[in-house]
Amino acid sequence: MYRVPGIVVTASGRVLAYYDARNVDEARQDLIVRASEDGQVWEERRILVPGRRGETTHNAVMIAESRSKAVHFFYNVNHAKCYYMKSPDDGRSWGKVQDITLVFEGFRGEYPWNVFSVGPGHGIELADGSLFLQAWLSCGGDTHRPSVVAGILSEDSGETWRRCGIVRDSASFVNPNEAASCELSDGRILLNIRHDTPLRRRAVVISTDRGARWSGPRFELALPDPVCAAGIVRVDGVLGGSGVFAFSNCAWDDLPGLKSYLEGGKRWSDDARRNLTVRLSTDDCETWPYGKHIAEESGYSDLAASPDGTTLYCIYEKGWLDGQCISPRTMAVARFGVDWIKS
Repeated sequence: MYRVPGIVVTASGRVLAYYDARNVDEARQDLIVRASEDGQVWEERRILVPGRRGETTHNAVMIAESRSKAVHFFYNVNHAKCYYMKSPDDGRSWGKVQDITLVFEGFRGEYPWNVFSVGPGHGIELADGSLFLQAWLSCGGDTHRPSVVAGILSEDSGETWRRCGIVRDSASFVNPNEAASCELSDGRILLNIRHDTPLRRRAVVISTDRGARWSGPRFELALPDPVCAAGIVRVDGVLGGSGVFAFSNCAWDDLPGLKSYLEGGKRWSDDARRNLTVRLSTDDCETWPYGKHIAEESGYSDLAASPDGTTLYCIYEKGWLDGQCISPRTMAVARFGVDWIKS
């Protein structure tokens, strides 16, 4: 089974798609990357991180720099360790693996986590060249519950990392986790967040100080969500402006699943992750007036854009095994332009 996808486009236009490959029979997970020079013809898959029996190797995340061929790669093991590698050549070769768990240990003084994970999807390069990576932390021992969202920042192309502020939970904002990140046209960082609040709409928080502090959550009434990971990407160089963004998720509020959750049952229905939709904002994520349906049976998704903004890529979990939306049948990439979303 293939799960938790991410996608980036390097400065030279090379597309890197990555995901978990879960081998149930061998009780292990490999992390896979596939590359394409044009987003249409794909190289054979490459096992970037071989899994080990009895371990959970998970949540592959990349950041592609726009001023060089550098690509940064992160992953977790057993929701307890975070590892990092850097490529100098568009993901063709990779440096040594580094354990950067220590930066997450720094959160313990503010939040006593016992499991955490980076991503999913991709992190971002800020306008000044700094790198930001979103993550979630949980103090309950059960992944995702209870949880908060956080981030880490590097100002030296991945040589060192420091922790950012925590997006905390509350009675009105339950279990924020699995955020998608972007930088707005004025330099603010936005997190679009999955959560368990009894309002099946995406939540947004914003930082004006590079992730040190975050605003209170704003619920996006135009973005229904059945408790599922989503993707967001800035699309520079199109429509004559800099505030253009694309967003992808399973656009369904799953009211039956919400009823079950409120009664102490499962958090979502077996068929909750449906109606994968890509939307477009032309005003820095304030409104989402355009949208197109991509797939009926889906799940997690992520987005990337070509350097000139003319082509968007959406990687997503496609189809369900045995009617279970958390068991994707395959992984797919859709390729389209901004005009298609608007048409």
